[in-house]
Amino acid sequence: QEGCPFQETENMSWGTGVDCPDGWRADNDTDDRDDSEDCSCKFQGADLPEHFYSDGDYENHTAIAKYGTMCAAWDQVPGTPWSSSCTPDSDFGGSANWCQIPWCYVSARCKSAAPTDVFKGQELFYSYEACGAPDCYNHADAPGCPYDPHGMASYTVFDPACPCLFHGAYLPPAVYNHYPSSHPGLYRGNPHIFLYGTTCAAWDQSPGTPWFEYCPAGADWCSPDYNWCQIPWCYVHENCPSAVPSGVFEGSQVAYYSYDTCLGAPDCYNDPHQEGCPFQETEEMSWGTGVQCPDRKEPRGCIQIPKAKAEKIRIEVPKQCPA
Repeated sequence: QEGCPFQETENMSWGTGVDCPDGWRADNDTDDRDDSEDCSCKFQGADLPEHFYSDGDYENHTAIAKYGTMCAAWDQVPGTPWSSSCTPDSDFGGSANWCQIPWCYVSARCKSAAPTDVFKGQELFYSYEACGAPDCYNHADAPGCPYDPHGMASYTVFDPACPCLFHGAYLPPAVYNHYPSSHPGLYRGNPHIFLYGTTCAAWDQSPGTPWFEYCPAGADWCSPDYNWCQIPWCYVHENCPSAVPSGVFEGSQVAYYSYDTCLGAPDCYNDPHQEGCPFQETEEMSWGTGVQCPDRKEPRGCIQIPKAKAEKIRIEVPKQCPA
């Protein structure tokens, strides 16, 4: 309407601290996108703002606050708007292939952004490309479709030889109610614990999960102290070759996890100097992280343990390797 965008003028001299000489900035102009614009996940490290779903059709969906916040195959996650169309018996190699493809919400300025139909009337856009995947939902004949990243007709983001134990399901209540053995139910109060580690996603950077406090907003994601926060992983069987013991639900059936099963992501948590660390988006691993780490440092004489890890499991870092 007339007078918008609001700013200080001769007729309305109320200080705003900013002038808008060209009217509205075209943040929602999808016809003028630029390859150089940021295509990172818009809500990485946060929950979906309530105004998108409150008083709407999906307000009571149990996982709606996580939907599209980071790269994940969200449409097969229970408690999300499209999960009823992505049941385990769906044709994932055909018409339901899109159910298995990771995506997230992005800025409207992202070249690959597409408007969502889920929250009608909202200026919200999503992208598969931001998560290194083809858009087989809107373009089933696009290069890379049907989505099958491991080339084994599994059509899953995880390695079929090391599957995510709870992909397409919730974490069993018995797991977070009775474990870890040393402190039963320690994490059951976390509001989204039932989703934690179920499918490939950067769970530790998501609010309401056990390690979120160690992944603060604005942290240096290229530092070994925090880079692991952005790496996708899921719970796997102990027989998985890349399985790593986990203490979160120690003693339960979800005592192991894997980064590698999620498109070959490196384990920069336990070994920050292995190949592929620091974790970031590359041609080989195009999983959106929202940050690039151009100046990788060569390893020093001793192994660097992330500070957050040391604090969490109460390990005293040797004085000869203070980092």
